[in-house]
Amino acid sequence: MEQHKLLFFDVGETRCAMPMECAERVIEAVELATYPEMPSNLEGIMNISGKLLPVMNLRALLAQPQKALEPKHFFVIFDSVNGRTAIRAESLPYPGKAEVNQDIVFDKLGNKPEQLINLLGQGDQTILVLEPNGLYPQATADFVRGIIESKHD
Repeated sequence: MEQHKLLFFDVGETRCAMPMECAERVIEAVELATYPEMPSNLEGIMNISGKLLPVMNLRALLAQPQKALEPKHFFVIFDSVNGRTAIRAESLPYPGKAEVNQDIVFDKLGNKPEQLINLLGQGDQTILVLEPNGLYPQATADFVRGIIESKHD
């Protein structure tokens, strides 16, 4: 099994991780703008140095109750195939290493969701290893693109 560098953080009671090479940076929480008819997988849009950046809603993905953004939260910014985006981390993200053996885990589970690379066990806790490209679907990217284009008109 191969050791992978991961960025660990919490979303509610769920421990998540993302490959370190995918994370561009971590920033403190900022206010998010919301829009009518926004997809449920989109938490809002933030303005970073004059650029609009979508924030994906991991609580919706994990079927957890929504929680208000707090000053102690963070955003992990990353690139996906559909563009640059962010997710909210409810704990300070920290780097670490873990062994990931995808074949064993998903042979038992069957088809994996596009948002997951793998599941890890750590003590009595299961950690979701997120797939950045699966977190920002094309339909959501199209919605965000429409907002950005309307701001420039």
